[in-house]
Amino acid sequence: MAGGAICRSRLLTVTTTLRQQGRDIWGFVEQAWIAHHRGGVMPSLLLDP
Repeated sequence: MAGGAICRSRLLTVTTTLRQQGRDIWGFVEQAWIAHHRGGVMPSLLLDP
């Protein structure tokens, strides 16, 4: 049960950050999922300077 709460908390943080940055949430999640399953580089929440 605690794992689910941590997951929800992290997803809320990610979605809030992406909304504030005006970025596509589903596109980010898709990129993260693909990177996870293919062993690639995870997308960053940090904006390029």
